[in-house]
Amino acid sequence: MGMTPSSSRLGSVVGVVSLLAHSAVSSGSRARRSSGSLSSRRGGFSAFMQLSFVKALNGTNYDDWKESLNMYLTISEKDLALREPKPADLSSESSTSEIAFHKQWSESNRICPAIIKYTIEKGIRDSIPENDTAVEYLKAIGNKYKKLDKTQKNYYLSLLDNTRYDGVSGVREHILKLVHYYNKLKSYGIDLGESTLVYRVLQSLPSEYAFLRTSYNSQEAEWSVDQMISIDTQEEEAIKKNSSHSINYVSHGSSSKSGGSHKKKGKKYDAPKPNNPTFKKDGDKSEKSRKKPFKGLCNYCKKPGHIKANCFKLKNKQESEGAKKPEGSK
Repeated sequence: MGMTPSSSRLGSVVGVVSLLAHSAVSSGSRARRSSGSLSSRRGGFSAFMQLSFVKALNGTNYDDWKESLNMYLTISEKDLALREPKPADLSSESSTSEIAFHKQWSESNRICPAIIKYTIEKGIRDSIPENDTAVEYLKAIGNKYKKLDKTQKNYYLSLLDNTRYDGVSGVREHILKLVHYYNKLKSYGIDLGESTLVYRVLQSLPSEYAFLRTSYNSQEAEWSVDQMISIDTQEEEAIKKNSSHSINYVSHGSSSKSGGSHKKKGKKYDAPKPNNPTFKKDGDKSEKSRKKPFKGLCNYCKKPGHIKANCFKLKNKQESEGAKKPEGSK
């Protein structure tokens, strides 16, 4: 049976539509693969850029290098081989989860040493032997920079005993500094105990905190480090408030007393008083004669307590004689 022209055209249209659909699917698949590849490349580039922030080990900065390295491996989620021990070898009885974990650990154990080597200067890198695991390789690097424990113990013991609060940094920061020294000593096997730490912190505070020392010594219960930080911080705030109140009070009192009839810059001006030894009345009496009365007898009236020049009897006589004297006489 032959095909009609209309059916032939319909078949052609269906073929074209099928071809276009197949082409669209192929293009979408290629686009997804291209997008995934681009995303992967971008992720790898970003991780590489982050790696540039890891400090390079140059022989004098081991602690800083290790801290920045651990931070990078943790953020990038590549530190599994450093956190978990090596898993057992796989067998035919291994479960799916065990197989997946083994694969993840092996990938981390491959990547970690490569990253560690990249952040070490070549001269140092060549002196470190190869190891089977990232943990052993990192430990071999640490052995190159291991410090004498005895020296470090004495150093941190001295800091814990002799560090005093300077009154500037804040009492919380001061306590946390001493806690750091205490934790360093613990890492070297010296555990002084939390009560000893609390005692030494209290002893490192100035005399303004003497009340806290007395309060602590009078109680049977021990303070934890967190309790001590809270109590000392509250005491610091109270001391600051009291100090501020005292300053304001003194300032206000000084301004209220600044008035008066005698205003003078500098030292306070005191008006002269009759009792002041330096003050002399009329300028004709000595200091000695003002302080002590005359105990002898008057040469005129023969009475005690005054001299002839001050005798009232003599003065009255002289005045009466002067009044009786005739006019014109000399």
